[in-house]
Amino acid sequence: MNIENEQAVLTPRSSSKNAAVRPLDKLFQQISRERVDLIGHSSQMRFDWSEEMKRFTFNLSNTDPSKPQFEFPTNRHFNKKMYGKLAKGLSSLSDHLVETDQKPLLTQIVNEQFERDPRKFLVRSQQNEAGLFVARAFCGDTYKPIDDDLILEAMLPVIEEHDTEYVILGGRATMERTYFNIVTKHPVIDLGNGRQIHLGTGISNSGTGDGAFESCFFGCDWYCLNGLRFGQKNHMQFRNVHRGSKISQEYGKLQPDSFRKAELASLKSLIADATRAALDPKKHAEFAELIKQSEEAKVTGDPIEVVKRIGAENKFSDIETKIAEMAMQNEEPNLYGVQAAVTRMAQEVESFSRRVQLEELAGKLITLPTVKRDSLLATTAPELVS
Repeated sequence: MNIENEQAVLTPRSSSKNAAVRPLDKLFQQISRERVDLIGHSSQMRFDWSEEMKRFTFNLSNTDPSKPQFEFPTNRHFNKKMYGKLAKGLSSLSDHLVETDQKPLLTQIVNEQFERDPRKFLVRSQQNEAGLFVARAFCGDTYKPIDDDLILEAMLPVIEEHDTEYVILGGRATMERTYFNIVTKHPVIDLGNGRQIHLGTGISNSGTGDGAFESCFFGCDWYCLNGLRFGQKNHMQFRNVHRGSKISQEYGKLQPDSFRKAELASLKSLIADATRAALDPKKHAEFAELIKQSEEAKVTGDPIEVVKRIGAENKFSDIETKIAEMAMQNEEPNLYGVQAAVTRMAQEVESFSRRVQLEELAGKLITLPTVKRDSLLATTAPELVS
């Protein structure tokens, strides 16, 4: 099929702004819902299937396993993390057992692993929109989370110091991570042709055992809300891994004093300092120069082949590569246009986490070393051998 006939596949740019983020008040409402954290030994845990709810459930009891003191339905993310921690290969086996409707066998295997495992685990649950607590994280007993509401509590006063200069775009809370972006109200860079770039910070956090709280520089093209995330180590402003000493409590609801007040106060101070650094106009000037250099770096080969090469080297799916190729036809033949094609494609993917990965890739494209950048931009179609 000729690519020119597929232009209608792309979402109109005017609607991409609405799809990009959720308003901050709704996001804050979502992440501030009540949580219950449980700690217990593996032998005190059970995994079952509820025919009534058509969902798996997690149960915890220090007396009779058949009479749980705590019971929550689980989500897919919780299940996968639990399988991965309990036994190698259990995650792959679970897919087969669920697909072939062998759920009782799956819960039997999981519960046998619980009986064999000597460790303690932290289980995090949170209310959903219907008010039902759902188990969403299965973590080790050294996991010390930085929760989303604590991050906002630390950041908002700093942003309010500059409320005439910055705006919070809102964000998205997925099963694995929470994302939101803060950018300048007014453009920092004007590339012409309606392309005005706002700069700020992109926040990423996991309260489910999937890594760290991260703050990195974020650039936003207001023309279509394409986002660039500068996540390389030399550009990272703040990163804090969620781990610490072992949780001493043996069983039940995790008590608030498990996290020392001084430790939380120190974290809030670090987050506030990182936010101030990300909003520093001097840093913005540095990134403005990077983006201008990106626009000046011309494609000397075939723009579509450049995009194909990026797709091959970064394991894009066929449809991701195809959409990026279509987007490239509307972009200028320079490095900024190439990254814009990638982030334009990112707006079409269903997974918000995948979108963020693609925005981070776009940031890496702009900061490529000169030799590698020039090689990429010189990419041409391979010659056919007769």
